[in-house]
Amino acid sequence: MYRILMLAALAFGLSQFGQPALAQTASENSARIEELEAQINALRAQNEKLAELVQSLTDIPAASEAPIEPVIVLTEDRKIEPSALTAFLDKHADKDSSISAIATFKDTAATQKEPIPAFVDGSFGTARRSKLSEVGISASNDNGRVAIGLSSSSFNAPDCALADGDTVRVDDRCLDQTTRYQQYVTTASLSVPTNKNGDTDFATLDGLATGTKAELRYTTYFGTVPRVRDIYSNVPRALAKCIEANPGKEEACVTLDGQFLKDYMESDERTKFAKYVFDNTVANSYGVTFSGSIGYDKYPYFPDTQFKKEETERVSGSIGAGLIYFPDHGTSFSFEGQYQHTFKAADAATRCRTDPDPGNDFLTCATGAFEKPSKANKFILAPQYRKVIKADKSDLFPRVAVAPRFEYDLLSNDFAFDVPIYLVADKDDGMVAGIRLGFEDKNDEEDVKFGVFYGKAFDLTPF
Repeated sequence: MYRILMLAALAFGLSQFGQPALAQTASENSARIEELEAQINALRAQNEKLAELVQSLTDIPAASEAPIEPVIVLTEDRKIEPSALTAFLDKHADKDSSISAIATFKDTAATQKEPIPAFVDGSFGTARRSKLSEVGISASNDNGRVAIGLSSSSFNAPDCALADGDTVRVDDRCLDQTTRYQQYVTTASLSVPTNKNGDTDFATLDGLATGTKAELRYTTYFGTVPRVRDIYSNVPRALAKCIEANPGKEEACVTLDGQFLKDYMESDERTKFAKYVFDNTVANSYGVTFSGSIGYDKYPYFPDTQFKKEETERVSGSIGAGLIYFPDHGTSFSFEGQYQHTFKAADAATRCRTDPDPGNDFLTCATGAFEKPSKANKFILAPQYRKVIKADKSDLFPRVAVAPRFEYDLLSNDFAFDVPIYLVADKDDGMVAGIRLGFEDKNDEEDVKFGVFYGKAFDLTPF
């Protein structure tokens, strides 16, 4: 019993001692619960916002279901609206310069570039200027010649065209009209033999080539820049095909390179566009030339049996005219006729004196001409073909040019054939050196020649 009373007293005491602590714990728990409830409410609010954002995203249709709007919209007849093309040009003109070629269709019109008139490497150019040509050296298995020349050119075209370097630019006034122009070129040249004792010419019938020769030549080239719309009219069609084949990928239609032409232009369109834009040429241009030459030469001979050599001087002259035609890029045909009043040295021979000196047991002999030179008029016809051959860049000679020339004298029936082959280019990519092959049939005597040359860069103009 006593034990029970002790336990009860102990329990009562403990209950009185812990009551304030329990009350304090309950108060703290209540505050914590309120704090947690506030955080939960904040999270619920954020969750609702996220749910709204997710809902807005789920309302967007799938990419495959949304059509991609092309930059240039084609009309019902599959053409391009001018305003859309203008925007396309404005956006991409800085990325690739070739895209500016089709700027012709912009409201402000644009420029067309054409060189004058199909000269390789822009020879002579269009600006009014003079230049000293490179010194040319031609050497063969016999001997050779050295030549130097001076050229001057000027340009004439309508107001809507202007000369800019080696190109002709036309503005909007030329959009719907052909632009005719003329190029006037005057050249003067002087050539001398390197060794008068040998054969100074190379596979030619030129009677002035045996001595010093001065030539003055005047050439006029006539060309036409076709209507700008005619040149570029196929570009919008090609762009339309490209855009249709590459929806939303306008970058595929920016560069007007060879692959673009191949993929999106018909064969005839591609040929026309490439001829006037990429090849930088004016097809069907032509030129006429007139020339005059003076030659000076000395002719040694033995006038009598005393074998005392003398020299006589002769002045020769020639006049000529010719035509040149440029059918396409890198090709020219020319035909020239020349009438020459020249002189021909007497044939060499070996002769001995018939009256030997007293006391000598030998004859005195001499070899050479024993007569003065005789007149030798010529009427030479000379067709020539000049062609630039674009070889593969991996080849030993990336570019090769040929300029075969045939000469025929109507008065003597002599003929000559000269084939220069240009193989070596200078730092400006001009063909300046190579080898040449030649064949002559003069006075019923045949001669085959082989030589090398270095000099003025090759161009399509032989005059």
